[in-house]
Amino acid sequence: MTLELDNNLPQIDFTKYYAQIKGYLTRILGDSNAAEDVTQETFEKIHKNRCYDGKAKSRNWVFTVAKNASIDYIRRRSIRKTDSLDSELTISEIDPTPEEETIGREAEAQFQYFCENHSNQNAVRVLQLSMQGYSNREISETLSIQIKTVDVRLHRMRKELADYLPEE
Repeated sequence: MTLELDNNLPQIDFTKYYAQIKGYLTRILGDSNAAEDVTQETFEKIHKNRCYDGKAKSRNWVFTVAKNASIDYIRRRSIRKTDSLDSELTISEIDPTPEEETIGREAEAQFQYFCENHSNQNAVRVLQLSMQGYSNREISETLSIQIKTVDVRLHRMRKELADYLPEE
């Protein structure tokens, strides 16, 4: 399959670059399925945006679009992981299946291990209070620290925890 972009842009041979881009993105993302999705997104962007300026070789341009698409994917994924931490580590009010119970126990054990072995126990305390449902203001008052300090510690700890927990 060849994409004809317009008169100023070169033809991009989809089949020629597909395997190369997918391999490149698999190395970057470490996940074949995610690489497949981002590869498709790369060619969609090429087809929709048509922003080739002719300064670089078309192959280099395609790989640059792929690299940028992978960065976008990583950012989206990290935002979702950080935002969903509270919901992943709280107990469901609906009766869980045995598999969900096992996953929940494993996640709780990983969280405990993370907290016990973290070098900054002050930041761990902020995260634990947040997980218990305390607001940032309440954490600030309980620990006698500024609310901005709570915000920063909580943000950093959530990111560290998201990076620590395995991808499901």
